[in-house]
Amino acid sequence: MQALLDWTRALDVAEAVLFATIVNVVVFVLAVLGGQAVVALWRHRPVSAPSPPLTARELWLAAVCVVLNTAVMLAGWALFRAGLVEVSGDTSLVRWVLDAAVLVAIMDLAMYTTHRLAHHPLLFRLVHSAHHAYDAPRPLTLFVLHPLEVLGFGGLWLVVLATHTYSLGGILAYLTINTVFGTLGHVSVEPLPRSFARWPVLGLMGTSTFHARHHQSPSTNFGFYTALWDRLFGTLDPAYAATFAAPPTEPASARSTRA
Repeated sequence: MQALLDWTRALDVAEAVLFATIVNVVVFVLAVLGGQAVVALWRHRPVSAPSPPLTARELWLAAVCVVLNTAVMLAGWALFRAGLVEVSGDTSLVRWVLDAAVLVAIMDLAMYTTHRLAHHPLLFRLVHSAHHAYDAPRPLTLFVLHPLEVLGFGGLWLVVLATHTYSLGGILAYLTINTVFGTLGHVSVEPLPRSFARWPVLGLMGTSTFHARHHQSPSTNFGFYTALWDRLFGTLDPAYAATFAAPPTEPASARSTRA
């Protein structure tokens, strides 16, 4: 791990741009293809209305998202080289697991908070509505965001990284978890058992159904990795457990009420 950190620090600007671009394009492709594979395997268990035909606007927003994610990665690289973000090359698996768990916990609360703020009528109209224009999501929808929202999440992530020295293994584990949860939240099918939402502890985990319900009823289910904060602050869809893995009873557009 330390060798990888040393190699990253030694990159020049052109090499860093190429590396960041390749990484983000690969993540994009894997997320979309992996999500489509989940859709194909569990197409018999839809949790939202069928996605409408793909539009040029979706493709444009997704492409901009990848470009901006690349820019955020480059900003992180520059902060790392400047010593403002410190990363440990520790190879301890325990350290990796602990760091990943801490990052998930911090970002889960931060993203719940900022997501609720994004649903303020003014911010929703100006920024977040770009994502909710696609309330019958497909895997690509994970990347269909207003550019300011992409930069906001990226800035939040860099601030969290700058507050503590995390291990590279923990950071990579967190980023993998983030991509997996983001992808599953937009596949519109539910691969987990129908009783899952009632399981102790595990039932708090964010699921495809959980985020699909948010797209269908935007005043509920603001969490990302867990439903913990929605439970604590009273924003969990009251029918979530009862309707887990069930198809929507009406089109998403008919159920949506902007908050």
